[in-house]
Amino acid sequence: MLNSIAHNKKLGAVLTVVIASLLIFVFFNRHILEANQVSFASGGDGLKSTFGTLYHIQYDSSYWHFQGMNYPYGESVFFTGNQTFLTNIIKFCKELGIDYSDKTVGILNIWLLFSFVICSLFLFLIFYELGLPVWYSILGSLIITFLTPQWDRLGGHYNLGYAYVFPIAIYLMMRFYRKPAYGLSILFGLFIFIIAGKHVYYIALVGILWVVYCVWLIVNSKTIYARNWINLLPHFIIQLILPSLIFIIFSSSHDMASDRTAYPWGFFPSTTRWESVFLPLGLPYGRFIHIKGGAKTVGYVGLVSALILILTIVLFIRRWIKHGYGNALKISDQTFLNVLFLGGLIALLISLGYPFYLGMEKLLNYAGPLRQFRAIGRFVFPFFYVMNIYSLYILWKWLIGNQKRWITLIIFIALLWSCYDAWLNIRNKPDNYYNRFEVLNDTENLLPENQWIHKHDWSEYQAIMPLPYYHIGSENYWVNGNSPIILDSYFASLKTGLPLNSVMLSRTSIDQTLANLDLFYEPYDGYSVLERYHPEKPVLLMYRENSRLSPPEQNLVNHSIPLESGGEMKYYKLYPDSLQAIQNQNALKTQGIADSITNAAAMDWYCLESYASNPDGRYSGKMKKEIDFFSCVVPDSGTYTVSFWYNGAGRDLWPRTNLFISRFDSADHRYSYMQTDFFRETVLREGDWALVEYTVDLQNPGDRIMLSYLNKVVAGGTMEIDRVLLKPASGIIVEKDEGNLWINNRSVHVPN
Repeated sequence: MLNSIAHNKKLGAVLTVVIASLLIFVFFNRHILEANQVSFASGGDGLKSTFGTLYHIQYDSSYWHFQGMNYPYGESVFFTGNQTFLTNIIKFCKELGIDYSDKTVGILNIWLLFSFVICSLFLFLIFYELGLPVWYSILGSLIITFLTPQWDRLGGHYNLGYAYVFPIAIYLMMRFYRKPAYGLSILFGLFIFIIAGKHVYYIALVGILWVVYCVWLIVNSKTIYARNWINLLPHFIIQLILPSLIFIIFSSSHDMASDRTAYPWGFFPSTTRWESVFLPLGLPYGRFIHIKGGAKTVGYVGLVSALILILTIVLFIRRWIKHGYGNALKISDQTFLNVLFLGGLIALLISLGYPFYLGMEKLLNYAGPLRQFRAIGRFVFPFFYVMNIYSLYILWKWLIGNQKRWITLIIFIALLWSCYDAWLNIRNKPDNYYNRFEVLNDTENLLPENQWIHKHDWSEYQAIMPLPYYHIGSENYWVNGNSPIILDSYFASLKTGLPLNSVMLSRTSIDQTLANLDLFYEPYDGYSVLERYHPEKPVLLMYRENSRLSPPEQNLVNHSIPLESGGEMKYYKLYPDSLQAIQNQNALKTQGIADSITNAAAMDWYCLESYASNPDGRYSGKMKKEIDFFSCVVPDSGTYTVSFWYNGAGRDLWPRTNLFISRFDSADHRYSYMQTDFFRETVLREGDWALVEYTVDLQNPGDRIMLSYLNKVVAGGTMEIDRVLLKPASGIIVEKDEGNLWINNRSVHVPN
């Protein structure tokens, strides 16, 4: 009887689901009971995903284009972080009259938590296929489920928090290894297409295990299946190549932008580290380890798996010496598990930044789609699952292969410690991921903060302009990522149905980015984005009281009509023609200043480098090494501004050029070395030329300032710089250059 229960697959699967569900309810009962009013994330990418999902279902007319941000352009849904396929299912049902859209948050929250139940089920099936008893398979599946680093994604990247992805992929590969069949290949291909819709990274994260697995099958096809590897080729195409191509073609067909970045920021900064994978950083028994790691890079496999990996390496070396390399590779009696282990190790090395960290950074220029990975540290996910499956399998083999009590005791302690690690991983998550936003939950808008919603007809408006303005996602310009108005703007957009002209997306079009940023730079060369605005409909301008606004932003407020106040929020009406008026008034004001200074006494001291003697009348230089392009000695101490024009504001990666400001004393000893970036100090642009301006303090008369630049991310090209001006910060410098009138390094543009 006991033996039949111990090997009852169906009973084990049911028990796994029941126990996993009960444990998740114990930890997350508030989240489940209040599913539609709770957010796992307190802000950041998580709230952005919630906002995008709700707006898309409620207001977008297209299934594949998102209008909630980046007004007036919108964005492809595949670059929004929305849970595309699940969101569109809810949207489709709504249009059929089966409307659960008001339960969207609850549906997404429950489904995300249930993904961990599915994860435990497929881990159980994997262990069962490996020949482990039911009770041990249940225990092992629960340990891994509650230890997985994907729990950390619930605080931000929801799409990467679906824990069932890797267990299902491993299980399907295992079943195919046991008995190849087209049904399994088609199922695997459908699975790849679906998870790509959650996040395209999954293609690579699962693909790294799949590639190693396929290569091994090709090499050993005759030995395993008594057939040529060519017979397996259709399966491999169906499993991953075809669904990946279909997804890429499908998503590209709904993407109108052709100027997205080729190299998102974060490749190297977000790699994982050895210590964050194998050491208990931040855990009670690891407090003596004073090493900190970023949230995106932590993928702790647990103490037991870390020790088993060390022991495996020792045994591998020993067997290699005694029995040769081929026998050493047989780290277990399960061939599939050995191959999977190799794939996991390769995934780990990629997550650590290898081979790029071995002085081969230039390889990234030839890495193709791999450069699109913002955070390769996520390759630690497949390693985590493989390592823990292997470790628990090895523990069981040691248990049944040894009759010594002390070994049994050690294995029992190891299992208890693994449970302890899993508990440590999950214990604080419920509190950390319990966030309520009453302003959003107030669907009837009864709260005082929401009373303003009832007082206006929002169909008369065309968009929301939040201040301080934020724009994150182009990978070339980062503007106010910590703006205090981000969440308020999400809530206002959802309640009014008006899209935001701000951006918190991914890989946004560079041209569209600049067109929107022009509104928040100094008025200079017109606003091309207004061509896509409705000429008569106003914009709802909103800003949080006591927020620090830039002069151009304050100018927008000054040209707006006050509407309402709601708590700390202020609301204004801004007409498109007021934006053009700002442009014209600024030009006339500049002309007036220029005229008065030209006709007055001598101006302040200044230093101008126009590169007139250079062949093209400007500076040109390489970008891959730090190059000095300006140096000047000042007559007095004080605060100075240095500005220059560079060509490349609209070129991918050019704005990410580093700017270095060095200060030297009269003895030419450098006493300060500061770094910033071109995009951070850009104040205006004219076409592809942008003006960079920086304020610096010089301590003594005779001090020297030197400017240098460096860009390590471009594959090649030449940097062009023109008109470097150093002047006292309070000074106004007017001069003529080839018939053009310049004031503080800005060409004077006067409207007709």
